[in-house]
Amino acid sequence: GPGASGIGGTLSEFSPIGPVDPRIIVEPNLAGTSAPIGSLVLTPPSVTLRTEKRTLLSGISVAYAATSGGGSIAPGSVLTNVSGVAASTTWRLGTTVGTNTATATPVIGTGDAVPGVIFSPAAVTTFTAQATAPTGIEITGGPVTGTSYTAGVALPSAAIRIVGESNRTVEGFTGAITVSALQGGPLFGAATPFPTLAGLGTITGLSIRQAGAANQLQFAAGSLTASTGVFLIGAASASSLVINAGDNQTARFGTVLGSATGTIAPSVLVRDEFGNAVSGATVYFTPTTSSTVTQATNGSGIAATTWTLQAGPNQLLASLNAAPTTDEARFKLFNATGTTTSTQILSCLPGNQRDPIATYAVRVDGPNKTITDATFHLSITGSANALTSYDMVVTARVFSAQNVQLGNSVSSGVSKVFLRGSASEQKEANFSFPSVITSGNNTKIVFTIAPASTQAAFSGTINFNAGTCAPGSTRCVSVTTACKAVNEVAINTPLGAVFRQSPAVKLLGF
Repeated sequence: GPGASGIGGTLSEFSPIGPVDPRIIVEPNLAGTSAPIGSLVLTPPSVTLRTEKRTLLSGISVAYAATSGGGSIAPGSVLTNVSGVAASTTWRLGTTVGTNTATATPVIGTGDAVPGVIFSPAAVTTFTAQATAPTGIEITGGPVTGTSYTAGVALPSAAIRIVGESNRTVEGFTGAITVSALQGGPLFGAATPFPTLAGLGTITGLSIRQAGAANQLQFAAGSLTASTGVFLIGAASASSLVINAGDNQTARFGTVLGSATGTIAPSVLVRDEFGNAVSGATVYFTPTTSSTVTQATNGSGIAATTWTLQAGPNQLLASLNAAPTTDEARFKLFNATGTTTSTQILSCLPGNQRDPIATYAVRVDGPNKTITDATFHLSITGSANALTSYDMVVTARVFSAQNVQLGNSVSSGVSKVFLRGSASEQKEANFSFPSVITSGNNTKIVFTIAPASTQAAFSGTINFNAGTCAPGSTRCVSVTTACKAVNEVAINTPLGAVFRQSPAVKLLGF
């Protein structure tokens, strides 16, 4: 007013700071007070700067810093906006459970904070938050409860999330997740723990090879655990079989093994590559005297069949393939003997000589014989290969001393002979005749062996394994007349001119 001496004590000509009260009020916001370790505080720190008269101050720089707990805050410096607010963008807590602090410090000399102002209540505002521990594990995907998976095949991948307060992902968790079989197992492909990144991990490549109805996986991260539901593991594809029961039986010819009292049904146990019993697998059963039948394995992996015996040696092929492969784990041969009232009337042992069945005949000399069955030892040329079934027939003819055929020829029933190749086998094959072959004195019986009319072309030359007595050999002295070697002119048969020098045959008859 008039006579006044002037106005003094102002801080700045244009400052909103009053000449009497130079304070800038610092008001902190309600920042978040906790978060999982390594995670963001959901409401980051901020401060509002104003005068006592609530004038909002813009353009003042506020410095932010994380001061304990190992976390971080950004940005490091921010100017107050037109609302007087300087807000940090992110405050990420440290990875150790405990207290974290951060500070906000207004800077004098920026904006309206001219030199001489006083920040109130303090020049530095401290914010406090707790870094909290993980509380659980969340599983997404993985084996589904009640579902069956194949042994040895990778189980569905599982996504793992480490969970903290308010169901938040614990971004500071970077430890490993271990996997174990809580039930069932054991596990394959889980030798190394699976890593996590920012609380997330993927479990993949696990498998279980042992079949079972109760399997369950457990995931562990430190002291935290979580489990899948219970799931099933079923057997893989059939890969092998073994004889389960019914091998090496003896019964009267015509007996049906598996049906007749006191006999056992031939059966096999089918497994996958891991040794699990396989149910529902098809097994092909082929006896020497009849066609192939198929049977499915039961819940225990066992398939069984019946088997009608012929006289003498019998074989039954059980295979996982309609035509056996070279993998001998996939097929097995049963043996059995059919007894008869016939007796063994001749036994000429095989030797190392092998003669093609299409070229030679077996000649048996000697006194009167009445023959019901004949057994030969057969092999096939070529390198060892898959077991193959060959349908064979033997025809018997009686000749006089002058090589004149007496009576009608008698052909056996069809017998299957299972041969592998390499000409190294001495596979006994029995042939039964529907009517007896009777020879007289000074006669000889000639047997010719040929493929059955329904047999496909052979992949090699089938031989019968001849006796130990070769023409002119002094070893023939100890061999019976019927088994001795003879020098022979060609014998005319429906197969053409055939020769035989030393027999190897077993005969049943009277």
